[in-house]
Amino acid sequence: MLILAVLGGVNYFFAPADSTAVPGGTGSGGSAGGVQQNPIRPRSPQETVRAVYHYIAAHNPSLACAMFLPDGQLPFASDLHGANCQDAAAKVTNTAGYDTAVVPEAAVTTSGATSTVDSCQMTIAGGQRLGVFTLTKQPDLSWAITGHAPSNPPDCLTG
Repeated sequence: MLILAVLGGVNYFFAPADSTAVPGGTGSGGSAGGVQQNPIRPRSPQETVRAVYHYIAAHNPSLACAMFLPDGQLPFASDLHGANCQDAAAKVTNTAGYDTAVVPEAAVTTSGATSTVDSCQMTIAGGQRLGVFTLTKQPDLSWAITGHAPSNPPDCLTG
């Protein structure tokens, strides 16, 4: 019994962290049998957008862009002046406060299986806002980003 407790403790403290876990998600990605899997998207629009901010702050544009479907990546890349989604996410350098970003209910508008999240309504202690995200509920009940538009006004401050 003591041996099992020691082995469990060693595994807990020394096992590698799962760097593909999605904040607020229902599981994690990674590889299985050499096949790359997509991370499982969160089951709320708020957590999906928060995951984008989290992964950009962590300098992981691949996982940030995994929160998007291909049709959502194109306008995000264009709006943030990137060649593609990963390039656009990597160009965001002012990420102060992204790890503690809060998406309040007031930032989310939902109609049926479609939601929009307005970054200007989010609580972020610094850093640029990333615009307005359109999300669609998927068959697995997760929410994927399917569209993007710049914030209006772009700095969320002037009118």
